[in-house]
Amino acid sequence: MNGSKRSKATHYSEKPLVKWNATDFGRYLADEHERILGIPYVTRSIAAERKLIKLMAEEYGPQTVKTFIDRFLAEYRPTAQYPGTTFFFAYSYVRERLLPQILAEQKRQEAQKQAEDNAMTMEEIEAWL
Repeated sequence: MNGSKRSKATHYSEKPLVKWNATDFGRYLADEHERILGIPYVTRSIAAERKLIKLMAEEYGPQTVKTFIDRFLAEYRPTAQYPGTTFFFAYSYVRERLLPQILAEQKRQEAQKQAEDNAMTMEEIEAWL
């Protein structure tokens, strides 16, 4: 043993989403790609994709990135020429359409949750009256 106290990396499924980093999202993407499309995930540049994932996570948050990955994989229709897809492709060509939808849905959900949190219960109304 070399005296290193470094622990083994934790699998993304064992971490809360807010703790995921670009590598975790990349592994999630590869796992989901294989599960949904039935073929291994292949990309030209893992480093370039990780950078895009990191930028997206920093700007919009981890829940948005996960939702984006889930949506673009669910909507992707394989062809003989392109049986798989990549995050780079989705970021470049699908983001413009999907991201505004995702952000609008998240905004609606946050507003609904805030309204529910601010709503008075019948007991509170009766006590107030």
